[in-house]
Amino acid sequence: MSAAAQQRSGTTNCCRTPGLTLPAEMPYGQHVYHLYVIQADDREGLRQQLNAAGIETGLHYPVPLHLQEAYANLGYSKGSFPVSERLTGAYSVIAYASWHQR
Repeated sequence: MSAAAQQRSGTTNCCRTPGLTLPAEMPYGQHVYHLYVIQADDREGLRQQLNAAGIETGLHYPVPLHLQEAYANLGYSKGSFPVSERLTGAYSVIAYASWHQR
């Protein structure tokens, strides 16, 4: 196992948590994380737990792009991109440096 894989191995148990989806690591490469984006069925509950543990989280694009005022001229409305709308409410972002230990 590579050193990088060993460092990430702490996330292995999280992958088995129902309702939590972590980024996939493909066998042909290794990601260089700037942000660690996770999906949780109970995003707010997860954010509260992480915050209590001293791990900051953030929300990037809390409103899907097609519903933002800047893109209103495109004529999209709620329901135009249901997957985007569903996932927008499920994702949290952890700045990689906030939890990663060397």
